[in-house]
Amino acid sequence: MEHKPVKDNGPQNNDSVENKEDALVKSQFSPPLAGGDEGEGDPHPNPPPSRGMRFRTFYEIIKEEAPKAADNLGSPEDTAVSNPVFGTHNLYAVAAVCVFLVLVVALVFGQTVHHGFVFDDSMYIVENPVVQKGLTLEGFRWALTYGEIGHWHPLTWLTHMLDIQLYGLHAGGHHLTNVLLHAASVLLLFLILWKMTGFLWHSTFVAALFAVHPLRAESVAWVAERKDVLSGLFFMLTIGAYLHYVRRPESKVRYWTVALLFALGLLSKNMLVTMPFVLLLLDYWPLKRIPDLKPRTLLRQVFEKWPLFALAAASCIITLLVPEEVALSDRLPLALRLENAAVSYVIYLRQMFWPSGLAVVYPNPTDLLPLWQVAGSLGLLAAISSAAVVFRRKYPYLIVGWLWYLGMMVPAGSRRSPFTPVRTATPICRRSGCISCWHGSLRSSPQGGVTAAWRWAVCRQLFSQH
Repeated sequence: MEHKPVKDNGPQNNDSVENKEDALVKSQFSPPLAGGDEGEGDPHPNPPPSRGMRFRTFYEIIKEEAPKAADNLGSPEDTAVSNPVFGTHNLYAVAAVCVFLVLVVALVFGQTVHHGFVFDDSMYIVENPVVQKGLTLEGFRWALTYGEIGHWHPLTWLTHMLDIQLYGLHAGGHHLTNVLLHAASVLLLFLILWKMTGFLWHSTFVAALFAVHPLRAESVAWVAERKDVLSGLFFMLTIGAYLHYVRRPESKVRYWTVALLFALGLLSKNMLVTMPFVLLLLDYWPLKRIPDLKPRTLLRQVFEKWPLFALAAASCIITLLVPEEVALSDRLPLALRLENAAVSYVIYLRQMFWPSGLAVVYPNPTDLLPLWQVAGSLGLLAAISSAAVVFRRKYPYLIVGWLWYLGMMVPAGSRRSPFTPVRTATPICRRSGCISCWHGSLRSSPQGGVTAAWRWAVCRQLFSQH
């Protein structure tokens, strides 16, 4: 009887195991055969890599992919767009910071609830028969068409009417509304910064400084400046909604939420007409949606925002159509307005660092400004603009913040009324551009606390304007 050899199915030796490993590595990392199909092409394929070759293969992969992963740490997917909640401990810290910020606002501005009406508060409220009736259909129609005091802001008028409905002519209640709106803007600023940067305490510092900066006093303590704190709140809400939209650009609900909040901001104060350009700046940095500035990429982002541009254009047209009474003696020649604008840009920068010499009213100049002031201001603006352009790749937040500052000033200088020095009021929207500069400096060098604070102070002050 013929006996067939018995096949040994027992444990294989180490060489057999290594050969199988080598074959597996070869199947994953060897280049494809010339013929494209298995078994065809080069009859002498590359031998399977040894252990040393295998190590180098994985090392090369890691070396190639690691820089990409490092770059992604600063991308919107990991920062401004989809940061996860940073643990339960941080949630408690965030809640504590929010309480702290509210207390700071209450400590500084809470005292205004004991103050009365001042200056043109009487024109807005005390001596305004339509507002004194509270929320009525007549008042709603009036708010949509009235603009004789220099602004078209129907939503702001409605909040004044609501205050009358709630508090009557008790000035403390009207001041309380301003304080609450400011506190909400401070909290939104903190949360947006924390979401965009991931730096809890740096964001706390910025929000706290914004909450109590002397340039904020007029907007919060002056009831007639309701339009500032209200539009500032919608400005922050629009940015927050836009960051939420960028996470899912296909979501129509998120996009129209951005448009709705922007529209409400325009109804609060039409100075927000440049908001679509601000969002384009955010697309450049930190969202990096147009990193290469190629025309096709830029046009795609511009087209994405066509409803926002349409809203801004509609606001401008309505503002031109609504009657506005400005005395001829208060109108300034174009040359004087341009000179005043250039000098005011620089004055606001100084007041950011050293907010001294503040006043309730800043009279417009009645004659041409000294040549050295105009030339020096233009030279400084040109130098800062040149530096921002030169360092745009290394420090993109500088050019974003600077263009933000320059752009948000345009509506103030293009109004039909005289160019009012932005020192006379300090809306939120101009501060936000410097904030983008600040959190950029933190992300580039988080260990430099003093440097980052200084950079923030520079950039933030750029946006403490009217």
